[in-house]
Amino acid sequence: MNPLLVVLNPRNITECMDAFRALDIPKAWMTGYREYDLVVPMADLVNVTDYSHYIVISDDAVVRQPALNAVLALLEDGHPVATGWSNLDCVEAKVNLQRTPLQSPVPLVTGWDLYHFAEVMGYPEPVVPTFFGGMCLTGMSRELWQRFPFNCYGRPGGGSDYHLCWRLQEAGVPIAAAREGFVFHVKERWAEGDLDPKKRLLVGMVSPSVTITD
Repeated sequence: MNPLLVVLNPRNITECMDAFRALDIPKAWMTGYREYDLVVPMADLVNVTDYSHYIVISDDAVVRQPALNAVLALLEDGHPVATGWSNLDCVEAKVNLQRTPLQSPVPLVTGWDLYHFAEVMGYPEPVVPTFFGGMCLTGMSRELWQRFPFNCYGRPGGGSDYHLCWRLQEAGVPIAAAREGFVFHVKERWAEGDLDPKKRLLVGMVSPSVTITD
């Protein structure tokens, strides 16, 4: 395997960035983009590079090496799609993994059937079945990313994780979550903007760029 970690990077949150830099994996930093504006750069990244797998993560998470290793192990074992998981926010006890199939091609509040944090931590097997992966160390092969390219809903865009998972579900492609793939989501409240100024979006304040580092 020759994987690449793709960091969706519209912010500069110190504790998250420091954790990303410490990971032993090449990284692509997708800096300063709105979600909709990532569609073409993400396709270009996959098409012009030759990594075996691309693992996508939002930049508001603290990721440790064991979590990344757990996801990479599932991909190496042959799971077509593998993902880590996180707390929804700093208050909610549920996590971004879905027990049952998604019910709608667009995300609906009534459509969620999410695992509880303790339920995943205590899961009896190292692979947790899920129908949703929240761009939280969500990884697939280059070929699958070409078949199911990054996309989102509307402009400036949102829901790229759900958009991907719905298409995978419709095509019968399973998602495996790594029980040991927990990452800490620094989000203050789910589906709301963060108040801490260090988490402010830099979109429009910096030139959008794609940078690959070791």
